[in-house]
Amino acid sequence: AQLGEAFQSFTILGRFFEAMTLRRNTTVLFDTYLGTRTRDYVLGGLIQRGDGTNIRAAILYCDLRDSTTLSETLSRDVYLHLLNDFFERAVEPVLAQGGEVLKFIGDAVLAIFPVEADEAGDEEVAAACRRAREAAQAIVARMAAAPAHSNRPPLRCAVGLHFGDLMYGNVGAPTRLDFTVTGQAANVAARLSTVCKELEQPLVFSGEFARHAPDGLHSLGAKQLRNVGESVEVFAVSGAEFG
Repeated sequence: AQLGEAFQSFTILGRFFEAMTLRRNTTVLFDTYLGTRTRDYVLGGLIQRGDGTNIRAAILYCDLRDSTTLSETLSRDVYLHLLNDFFERAVEPVLAQGGEVLKFIGDAVLAIFPVEADEAGDEEVAAACRRAREAAQAIVARMAAAPAHSNRPPLRCAVGLHFGDLMYGNVGAPTRLDFTVTGQAANVAARLSTVCKELEQPLVFSGEFARHAPDGLHSLGAKQLRNVGESVEVFAVSGAEFG
């Protein structure tokens, strides 16, 4: 009888540890593909098209400069290695500052630094913007520090930072969803990365972002962004000091 009870106990414990291992593996998998914040929403049951919430956030959009030329002139393996190095150098500062990397869009990174709706005071907004700026400046510094040699050109990035309202949730087709952000604020951040290339700046800020975290920024004037109705005043770091 004791042997039977012991066997039954081992069976129960085995099932328990199996469930714990499965949960841990699922958490790691969701962290890897979704990020910790998005993981919690999905595991919490927001899995239908249209499920989500409205948030305010600092938005960071980081694009790889000269990617078309690089993809055409480098071998597939060299370009893939360069692209993964670019993503790693862009992602780590975002995570270090508590941001959420939402997706890789071709050769670009989209990340957010959200402010909870019930904590959206001026101080909290300014704190989110400061964290986004710290991450962006670290990204630029890390790109500049990347090794370059004969078959591996230097890494250059174009980073746009904006602050605004977003819908954060599921979009897509009924059988294929993407948990991301939508709204004009995300569009502005992406367009600002294009302005970086026009002005030969690695990092620019919208006027709305600069309003919340103005220290050390100077205006580059108003720019008309594609698919954005009103012109946007653009700012850069004075002296272009990063890191």
